[in-house]
Amino acid sequence: MITLDTWETIRIRCVRDKEPIKRVARELGISKNTIKKYIESNNLPLPTKNHTKSSSMSAFEADVDRLLRETPKITAVRIVQVIRTTLDSTFRISERAARVYVASRRSGIVPKEAFVRLVYLAGDQMQFDFKEVFAKLDGVDVKLHMFVARLSYSTAFFARCYHSEDRPALFDGIVSACVRFGGIPREGIFDNATTAVKRILRGRDRVLNKEFSTL
Repeated sequence: MITLDTWETIRIRCVRDKEPIKRVARELGISKNTIKKYIESNNLPLPTKNHTKSSSMSAFEADVDRLLRETPKITAVRIVQVIRTTLDSTFRISERAARVYVASRRSGIVPKEAFVRLVYLAGDQMQFDFKEVFAKLDGVDVKLHMFVARLSYSTAFFARCYHSEDRPALFDGIVSACVRFGGIPREGIFDNATTAVKRILRGRDRVLNKEFSTL
């Protein structure tokens, strides 16, 4: 049985953020079947009675804690391998018991991941870029360059295809998007393409080319 915190982490990472089940299972030190169980069910994990029986891994508690501090994403299976290789070659424990013990130690040692939701104001930001698409024109497959603009606040988007990804296409796409959206956003986020950027500086600073800067 998992804890409520682990259940919440599973729901956030696998259901909301669509992270791969295999990766989440490996990092949390629990089985993929357990992850799938709590993805498919909205029921909270029920509390279980405390068991006084201690794990055989408790004899290596300091070593387990050290490994978790040095490598927070280390798996329970790997920790058992390290114990056998460097501490006690006769040590034996089931994989499930190892996962349970390591998960209990990890919860108090490894900081919990924080999820920060980005919040935008209306008209605050527009993201735009090109992507290659193919269209059938007069029965012939033609490669086109689709300009796509998206408002970060409302997620409204605008798209238009051009024969080439050049400055006229970029400028027309930006102006057409602003007309479609009914205004000009405060900030525009664009890939560092040579159609707009002349030189990349430190951080988010860029030197824009003359034509794009004039626009």
